[in-house]
Amino acid sequence: MIRRWAYNTRHTVRHLSRRLLDRLDPPDSPPPPPAAPQAPPARPEALSVEVEATPNPLATRFGLSRPVGEVHPQSPLGMRLHGIDGVADVFGGQGFVTVTRAAGSDEQQVIEAVQEALLALG
Repeated sequence: MIRRWAYNTRHTVRHLSRRLLDRLDPPDSPPPPPAAPQAPPARPEALSVEVEATPNPLATRFGLSRPVGEVHPQSPLGMRLHGIDGVADVFGGQGFVTVTRAAGSDEQQVIEAVQEALLALG
């Protein structure tokens, strides 16, 4: 009786151990099918800029068709925009850039220069 119990117990432990090992390291299976060829990465859409007036007569908002990254005075784009004559401050967010021009600067020249700088991003 004890021998039978010991045999059954050993058999059960072996069976459970095999099932557990199969879960951890399954038996050899056929290799997965090769992955389908990937399409080349999509080219980002061209950047378009929409000029909008703001309540501040010295500030102009430039709406962008796609985000261009961080825009603050220390960012690369912010430094490029600050380098334009007549730009006093730059602020940007998701999909827009607001440029405040210096008092006495020509509004149209600043707007055209900022548009050129933004369109140069791509």
